Amino acid sequence: MKKDEVPQQAAKAFMGHSKALYAQSEDGSYALTPSAGWEAEEIVLDQAIAEYEEGAAQAHARALAGLSSPLE
Repeated sequence: MKKDEVPQQAAKAFMGHSKALYAQSEDGSYALTPSAGWEAEEIVLDQAIAEYEEGAAQAHARALAGLSSPLE
């Protein structure tokens, strides 16, 4: 990805911060470039968090029912 193509879509998960990506500069070398996020990345991250929360809720229910260890 070229430096001027790095996504800057202000992802809410970054809470106003940015992350570093490697992008190709004008001279062809790769350099760290800040990114404010990307809509597709945010959608996938939200889905992953929802799956994790669902799994955690199921594990909690199993532990409360005595079907698994509280450490689960």
